[in-house]
Amino acid sequence: MRELFHVGRDSLERFLSRWYGPADRQPAATAVDGTPRPLRDWFELTARWSAPVVTQNHVLSQPWIDDGKLVFWEENQGVWLWATAPDGDDPPVYDRENVDGDSWQPTGESLSTFLLHVAVFEAIMGASHGACASWVSAAALAEILAPLRPLPMPEWRWPAPGHRLHAADGLLAFSGPNPGPGEVAETAATHEVWLAADEPGRLAYLTEPADVEWDSFDA
Repeated sequence: MRELFHVGRDSLERFLSRWYGPADRQPAATAVDGTPRPLRDWFELTARWSAPVVTQNHVLSQPWIDDGKLVFWEENQGVWLWATAPDGDDPPVYDRENVDGDSWQPTGESLSTFLLHVAVFEAIMGASHGACASWVSAAALAEILAPLRPLPMPEWRWPAPGHRLHAADGLLAFSGPNPGPGEVAETAATHEVWLAADEPGRLAYLTEPADVEWDSFDA
C-alpha cells in the first residue's frame, strides 16, 4: 500500500489495481465537463473497473454549486456534503453538514488526494471480507489497528470529528470516536471501526481483543 503513504499522480490507479485487480474495461471519455481535472480523472479511471468502486456514499456525476462551491460527494442519506472550487488544477476540498446555515469548512486536503481517500473509504465499505464494531474501547481499538498505520491525512469531521483511514498490506480500516448520549467526540469513551481485507484469513487476528462485540464479521 505504498501508494497510500507516498501519494503521487498515479496513486489512485495503483490502489484500484491492487485492491480490485487489473482494470477490465477500456478507457472511455466521461461527461463530467467543466469540473476540476482530478474529478474528471476520477470518473475516467474508475469506469475502467466493472467491480463497483463506490458502494456507500455518492460521488456525483452531476455535481452542483452551493455557495460558490462545487458539491461532488454526498453522504448516502444526504446528511453530509463535500465540495471543492469549480475550477483550478487541484483545488482544496471543503465539507459541511447538510443543514441550513452551516458553513463550509476546509478539510485540509486537495481534491486529488481526497478522492484517493474516498476510494479507500469506499473499498472498506464494499469489501467482501470485513468486520465492523460500533462500541470499542480505546485499548481494544489499539489492538485492532496494531497491524495497520494511519494514512498521512487530516482527520475527517464525518461521521464525527476524529475519524481517519488506516492501511497495511491487504488491510484497510476506518475508525473514530463514537460519542454516546451527552458525549462529544473529543472525550468519547468508545470508538467505531470498520475493517476490510483483500483475501480470507487476513482478519483472523481479530479474535484476540476479548472485549469487542462485532456487529458483523466476514473474514
